[in-house]
Amino acid sequence: KRNTIFPKNGYVRTTGVNNNDKIHHAIIKAEVWTDCFQQEEPVFHNDHNSSPDNKTPLDGRFRMIRDLAIPVFEDSKITAVFGLINKGEKYSTDDVKVMTMFIENIWNIVRRKRAEINLQEKYNELQSTEEEIRAANEELTVTFDALKESNEELRINNKKLIESEMRF
Repeated sequence: KRNTIFPKNGYVRTTGVNNNDKIHHAIIKAEVWTDCFQQEEPVFHNDHNSSPDNKTPLDGRFRMIRDLAIPVFEDSKITAVFGLINKGEKYSTDDVKVMTMFIENIWNIVRRKRAEINLQEKYNELQSTEEEIRAANEELTVTFDALKESNEELRINNKKLIESEMRF
C-alpha cells in the first residue's frame, strides 16, 4: 500500500448534490475518500454520522450520509477517484461491481480519446515533416537543375577551349 494519498495536484473535484457548485478539497481533508487511496480499492460508507472519522461534511453545505469511492489505476497508480454520494439506499458490493464496470468503460473512453489526440498530434507532426521534406526536395531539384545547367555550360566552354587550343 502507498503512504501518499495525494493525486498529482493534491486536489479532488467534487460537485455538490443540492446546488451543483464546484468545490475543491485537499484530498487529506476529504476523509471519505482517503480510505480509497490508502486501501487502493473501492470503498463505501453507509452511515457517516456514526463514523469516528467523520468530522465535517465535505463542503459544509449538504449532509453526506453515504458514499462510494472507486479508484482508477494507470500504470499501477491511482490517477482518479470516482465518487458517488447519498444514494437512496445503502451501497452494496453489487453497486461496487456495477459502478466499477461503468467507470472502467468511461475510463477506456478517456484513454481512447487521449490516444486519438496523441495520434492526431503525431499525424500533424508527420504532415509538417512531409511538407518540409517536399519543400527540401523542391529546393534540391532546383539546385540539381542549376548544377546540370552549370555543368552543361562548363562542358560547352571546355569544348570551346579545347577547340581554340587546337587552332594555335
